[in-house]
Formats: sequence, structure tokens, C-alpha cells
Amino acid sequence: MSTEPSADEKRRGLKPPQFGLGTMFLAVTLLCCLFVAFRLIGPVGGTLLVLLMLAVLAHVAGNVLGRRLRATDDEPPSDT
Repeated sequence: MSTEPSADEKRRGLKPPQFGLGTMFLAVTLLCCLFVAFRLIGPVGGTLLVLLMLAVLAHVAGNVLGRRLRATDDEPPSDT
């Protein structure tokens, strides 16, 4: 009986996301700007702005994940 993992099990996969303090400050700043926008343009305009921002964020996140998955797929399986 062989206990050696298969080639699929040897793949590294994606690393978990890591965020720093600067990223947190940027997120808080953007959230504050969003609150100001809600105050200035009203709830309907603010909701449309949030939906637009979420669509752009989902597109960018999907692009980043796709590139990382493609990069790890091109590498041969690791020996460990």
C-alpha cells in the first residue's frame, strides 16, 4: 500500500490573503468617504454607488484569483 500523495495533492494551491495595517487604514478611509457620499447624494444615489463599487471589486477580485490559480496550475507539483 503506497502512502505517497498523488500529483493533485502535491499542488500548493492559493495562499491565504494577508492584509497589513496600511490596507486597513485605506479601507476605513474609503468607508468614511462612502458615508460622506451617502450624506451628499442621498440614499438612492449612495446605493447605486455601492452597487457599482461592489461590481468593480468583484471583477478585480475574480481577476486576481484567476491569475493566481493559472500561475499555480503552470507549476509542476512540489516534492514535499
